[in-house]
Amino acid sequence: MPLFKDILYPTDFSEAAEKCLCYIKRLKEAGAEKVYILHVVNPLEVSVPYFSDFSFPPSVDLVPLFAEFPELEREFLEAIIQKLKDVEEEIKKSGLDTQIVVIMGDPAEEIVNFAKEKEISLIVMPYRAKKGIMGFLKEIGSTTRAVINKAPCPVLVIRKAVAEKELEKEQQNGEK
Repeated sequence: MPLFKDILYPTDFSEAAEKCLCYIKRLKEAGAEKVYILHVVNPLEVSVPYFSDFSFPPSVDLVPLFAEFPELEREFLEAIIQKLKDVEEEIKKSGLDTQIVVIMGDPAEEIVNFAKEKEISLIVMPYRAKKGIMGFLKEIGSTTRAVINKAPCPVLVIRKAVAEKELEKEQQNGEK
């Protein structure tokens, strides 16, 4: 039986999370069979209007937008699904089975709960997430740190700089 059969890849679509993909694709060589691509939607993300770049304009008058919340939330979730499909396509190229999962709740809590429920063999996630004020707040209450402390399985934490070096090596080997 493979050591890491079912892999959980929680993503927030940050650049750091994207860099984890090179390691996930290599897990096929270690016996991995399936990758669950998980995005946890924080309830705060859908309770205020977001726009195409997922930012919240600071000077928007919210009153006229209240009528649009359902449509804005639908668009927000559709954009998330499309990004997950793009990630899925990339992982499938390495021959791994995939499943997309979207859950609403606290990211660390939902990642740990999902890993327990599905008996995940390994969680692969980045060290640092989104930038800006939300990234700063996340770093203080670090999702990754919380997952490491509560996960029912090993957690492979990838630093962006390390992943960038790995990608560079792959590109150099591909050119030879």
